[in-house]
Amino acid sequence: MTPRPVAYALLVTAVVLALLEALAHTPARLAEPAPIVLLAVTGVAAAWGRTAALWSAGLVVLHALATLGLAGPPTSSTSAAIVRVALLAVIAPALGVLAGTLRDRARRLEADRLREATAQADTLLTALATQRRTEASLREVERRYHLLFERNLAGIYRTTRDGRVLEANDAFARLLGVSRQDVLAMSAREFYVDAADREALLASVRPGAAVSNRQVQWRRADGRTIWVLVNMAEVADGDGTHLEGLVIDVTDRHRAEGAEREVAALQSVARLANAASHEINNPLTALGANLELLRRKVGDDETAVRQIERALEASRRIAEIIARMARITRLEVAETWPGLPPILDLERSSETPPPEAGRD
Repeated sequence: MTPRPVAYALLVTAVVLALLEALAHTPARLAEPAPIVLLAVTGVAAAWGRTAALWSAGLVVLHALATLGLAGPPTSSTSAAIVRVALLAVIAPALGVLAGTLRDRARRLEADRLREATAQADTLLTALATQRRTEASLREVERRYHLLFERNLAGIYRTTRDGRVLEANDAFARLLGVSRQDVLAMSAREFYVDAADREALLASVRPGAAVSNRQVQWRRADGRTIWVLVNMAEVADGDGTHLEGLVIDVTDRHRAEGAEREVAALQSVARLANAASHEINNPLTALGANLELLRRKVGDDETAVRQIERALEASRRIAEIIARMARITRLEVAETWPGLPPILDLERSSETPPPEAGRD
């Protein structure tokens, strides 16, 4: 970068004054260092800036005027003076250009360092802002998790695989009929009516595989059994690996489903009874009538009469069974030998028919 035009003009003015000074002096005076130093300073100042050039040029002018006024008439050695001043006129601008180049390089280095520092500061500020946003997001997620944990209507709990309860919300404590502090003092094994249910859940839960909507039977603190719907997963965090579960009391739904199944079974039995009544009663009535006629014909043959009476009693028993099937109001299972399928206890499952049922 070259010096500014104004600085160059000041530099040329200073060189001309220095030339006049040299022409007015003897060679001995030209050997003095003052003109060289002043011109060099002027060149450097001209390259550095307009203000510095003004000060240095003024200094050269004052020096030249003072010298012209005090030194007396010029000497005959003007040629040597001209050469000396010409050299000064070349050296001074060269020094000025060199100083300007060094100044520009220093400014560029300073600007590069400033840009680098600014970029580093921007990167740091961006990283800090990102970190603050991340921390704020984590705090918001944690806040929402705690709200979900505390205000959820479902029971939420955390346990270890060996049954130690780490945390539970109020809904979970209410489900068991105890306080949250009491839950933390309990073992998860105490929740289950059948310990095999918990073992089956633990066997199904592993990293990447959770248990969903598994119905098991739990026991409350008052001894009452309830049906719960369990969702469980294994979670790993900074504290290690633990189990997180969500349970819902579905006792009423379980009872309703049982009632629905019973109603469906009753409807099936009723349809069967209606079909049996239609298909069996008509031929059974004819059979009974024929047996009555046969009894009248055998007369006093006691053996034949007894056999006919047994057949009539069997027909009446069949008619009674058909009548009871039509009056089934519930399903009661009869006691059977172990290993046999359940058998309907017809007498306990139906209302007692009137005495005339099944009779002609």
